[in-house]
Amino acid sequence: MVHLGLICVERTLSSHADTETLEGKKYDLSFCVISTHTSHTFLLLQCIFHRPFAFPKSNITMSSDITPGVSVTEKNNEDGSRTITTITVHEDGSKTTKRKTIRSKKKPQIPPSATSTTSTEAGETLDDVMDAALAVRADDRAHKDDAKFEMAVRRCIPSEFVLIASQDDLSKAQEAYHAASLFNLPNTKGEAGSLATSALLNVLYKHPEVAVAADSGKKPMNCLELLREVHLRMRKATNFVINPQISASRPLGPPRLKNHAPFHIVPAGYNGMKRALLIGVCFMDDAPNQRLKGPHNDAHNVRQFLSKQCGFEEENIEILADDGKHTAPTKHNILDRFKTMTETAQAGDVIFILYSGHGGRVEDKSGDEADGYDSFILPSDYKIAGHILDDDILLDLIKAMPEGVYTTFLVDCCNSGTVGDLPYVVKANTLGDQEIERKLSSFFYQALAVITIF
Repeated sequence: MVHLGLICVERTLSSHADTETLEGKKYDLSFCVISTHTSHTFLLLQCIFHRPFAFPKSNITMSSDITPGVSVTEKNNEDGSRTITTITVHEDGSKTTKRKTIRSKKKPQIPPSATSTTSTEAGETLDDVMDAALAVRADDRAHKDDAKFEMAVRRCIPSEFVLIASQDDLSKAQEAYHAASLFNLPNTKGEAGSLATSALLNVLYKHPEVAVAADSGKKPMNCLELLREVHLRMRKATNFVINPQISASRPLGPPRLKNHAPFHIVPAGYNGMKRALLIGVCFMDDAPNQRLKGPHNDAHNVRQFLSKQCGFEEENIEILADDGKHTAPTKHNILDRFKTMTETAQAGDVIFILYSGHGGRVEDKSGDEADGYDSFILPSDYKIAGHILDDDILLDLIKAMPEGVYTTFLVDCCNSGTVGDLPYVVKANTLGDQEIERKLSSFFYQALAVITIF
């Protein structure tokens, strides 16, 4: 058995290059740190990890005279398929050649700056080798819901993060013009409200033990029960498609867990600071018939609930709204608040974030999305600054949150299902088992993994 130890792939190491001598051969390790004793490690790394971004340097090379060793080449065929050839040179000098043809499948786009080469055919980049190897291993990396997968996720996302999405990736969010009356919400600012946010608040007001963990003797509501309660209330208010879902950085239910995980905004044991960021974007700069009615009210209604029911101090609740009274929810301000939260949060803290506004999907440019699309949310200045992608939310907020912090993120907009790219997913119409989000590279390109080879 060869134990490879810890492999760290970090996008933040782009400006620093380390070299390490392995069996007399030098490898440029500007994108990783390897602790091992065999030259096969570097080749194995190519076959296991994929990065959807360019290598920071163009001189990542590997000597072509290494023996024994493995070389992998890829050929694009006229019918759109790819033929992957693996040549293994054994200790006795013999060679084994294996070929595998992969039928047409969307291939991740490699950034032009990925110009490093290996001992493969001329013009083939190291990313090409990784992509080819990953294609061969597609069945092996199907995100099995087991302890190894959870361990990898914990290294990648150190904190507990729960995202409640008003819809899946394909469905449209909805508003209720009489949400306050329909859902019996107290102390509302106005009648209108986004459907999912209003339905969730209705459930939480009726079941206060869900919001804050307490020894009340009542059985806590689990995440699937909560989702179904919200789904039921939403269906009573509309005839349109309703598909809310919950995703998280930790297992939510079977088969990894015996039962579904309990849902709390303030879980037991989290006694630190409670802070909230509530973002309501009605797009007041757009034409009147294109403006939303509910997001400003959503921010007000959630603030009322957090302060009255969950123990959040008013001074620790910030609202970003394009209403002329609060700080504008521009792209810069939203990302700046994400950064501030991750930099100031400490173990034991509880954070609640709301985004209520417009969302959507755009064609994936990095090649890390299984369905070929990135989800996004829109800031108030989207016409100038553009959207905020799920990749940005994952990298700048979710993965940057320190260990020991508990965050709930309510996203009420269209196509919001996997806007956080979190791995564990529970849907209202599920038969019971959680799903595993099929996006390995998007949240593993900075993963720290322990790999053991038998």
